[in-house]
Amino acid sequence: MKTDSNASHLMGYFYVFGIGALIGVVSFVLSMAAIPSDISNASIHDLMLANNLGFIYPPIIGFWCGFVRRSLRWMLLGITVGLVLGTLYKLLCGYNYLLVMVAFPCVLGGLASSLLGQEKRPYVERSILRFLKGLVAGFVLGLVYMVILNALGMIILPIFNPSTAQYREMMWYAGTIAMTVASGLHLLLFHWSSELCPLNQITK
Repeated sequence: MKTDSNASHLMGYFYVFGIGALIGVVSFVLSMAAIPSDISNASIHDLMLANNLGFIYPPIIGFWCGFVRRSLRWMLLGITVGLVLGTLYKLLCGYNYLLVMVAFPCVLGGLASSLLGQEKRPYVERSILRFLKGLVAGFVLGLVYMVILNALGMIILPIFNPSTAQYREMMWYAGTIAMTVASGLHLLLFHWSSELCPLNQITK
């Protein structure tokens, strides 16, 4: 029985990571595709990418929160919360990329975990705890994305004066990989931070 339980937990981890990775790929590809190919410079490109991700990624995570509950009401609530967080992210976004890539996802991850988590008593204390754990989930999302993106970028991009077209091509490769891994890890941590159903129950 214990072996079966461990196998079920392990399968749940792989399943949720895979779903998170898929969400990351879809969100990133859609966000990149929405950016005009004739964008003038890399800074504007990155700001548009961040804004697009902010409006696409959180609503999909919100939808997932309703899906695992098998609840249409929670799906709609999750999408709505995701859009609100995306709007807040766009308002906060600027050209300080450490804030855009790490700090803001950290805070918004806390809000998402608090608002979309399981409603357990005592409500206020559990909500605060989910927020604090959500900070960790959001931090990991931003940090892993930033580290992988920059590491691959240094390998792919020319050292001296890369063109905007070369930068955009690099983002298609490096950004997709970075978002895939970061999102897979984030969804695992989001299940923990928002106190959603146990992972061994996901595949049932």
